[in-house]
Amino acid sequence: MADTMGWDGRFPSSRRFPQWLEIDFSKESLEVLENLMFAHKVTMFLKPNYIARFSLLMEQQVIPMLRNQNGFQDVLTFFAPGEDAVNAVSLWDSASNAEIYSRTTYHEALKGLATLFEGTPTSIPTRL
Repeated sequence: MADTMGWDGRFPSSRRFPQWLEIDFSKESLEVLENLMFAHKVTMFLKPNYIARFSLLMEQQVIPMLRNQNGFQDVLTFFAPGEDAVNAVSLWDSASNAEIYSRTTYHEALKGLATLFEGTPTSIPTRL
């Protein structure tokens, strides 16, 4: 029995969908894709008991450096208490600004934190 909104009581997986999708590769559509937000995720393993020092250096050195970069939106850091792995995700307004950051400021930021690491941080740029 269908209600006033047209739902027939079945879940979406049982509805019929088109067999093909039309993809628009026009210049305007590609410009919209270029303007999606981008993220730069870094995973670091810190020396034991360096989480507090890492947080302090992020606040005093790295975040001010990021704020001076074109297109920087925000940075999120994640860590579990009692563990020494940290994930940092910086958010950027475009692919080009994220790429400029990856080639320049990212390496400067790592130098400022290098004494805290065990091993080499891994970096993954991602479109959101």
